[in-house]
Amino acid sequence: MTELETERLALRPYRSEERRFVATLMRNPEVFFWRDQPVPDEVIDAVMARSARLAPLGLGWFAVFLRDGGAFIGNVILQPIQVDDAEDVEIGWHLLPRKWGQGYATEAAGALLDHGMRTLGLGRVVAVALPTNERSLRVIRRIGLPYIGERLHAGLPHAFFGLTNEQYMTARGAAATN
Repeated sequence: MTELETERLALRPYRSEERRFVATLMRNPEVFFWRDQPVPDEVIDAVMARSARLAPLGLGWFAVFLRDGGAFIGNVILQPIQVDDAEDVEIGWHLLPRKWGQGYATEAAGALLDHGMRTLGLGRVVAVALPTNERSLRVIRRIGLPYIGERLHAGLPHAFFGLTNEQYMTARGAAATN
């Protein structure tokens, strides 16, 4: 099971008994602001099942905890995504609103991106965000994903970003290994 640590955070795949953490995030109208209805139990169960299937591959939904005190603050995601008939790996994040603006999303996403590129050797990682989601757009820029264009995702126009492994390694001054 993949576990990652940063200066302030601990990341690990959700455990089955932590379903309530996923529900807390997915049912928070500030976090899932684009939904006009609460996320049903079936969707939360599907997220937990998918994350459990992906965890042995080093992918999935990772719970994020503060290293100092162990409080749950959100999650980061590294999972397959289908956009425009291409299969990529998406990076994403959700934090409790009281933890916004403290750099936690950037720190957690940066650690997961590094894991995906260096440890897993992913060829490309993408991120999608609604064009009005300024907080996520800032995180995407901070972790270094270049803008590719606008794409339809989940029936809505999204800003689409992508970074190849070669671009990642070059930007960090390391030679790409294949």
